[in-house]
Amino acid sequence: MRDFTTLRKLGKHRDQYFSAVVRWNDQVFFAAPAKNGGYLARIYEMVDLEDAPSELDARLSLIAEPEERFKDSGHAIKWCFEHA
Repeated sequence: MRDFTTLRKLGKHRDQYFSAVVRWNDQVFFAAPAKNGGYLARIYEMVDLEDAPSELDARLSLIAEPEERFKDSGHAIKWCFEHA
């Protein structure tokens, strides 16, 4: 079974000063500090926007995550735009 998250859950787990959540069309880009240093990047796809009670509760399915870590959230989000 695939794991899903939501915009609401991403918002609860992000660091308000160093993370970023960007919605772009039917995708969501996420950047946050990694536990082992640097920043991780993730690209999610909104999979049930029409059936969700709200945009914040639409399921997000992870579709891309690089192995590399970035020096800041800006570079992580840039990677997301380049690989969307």
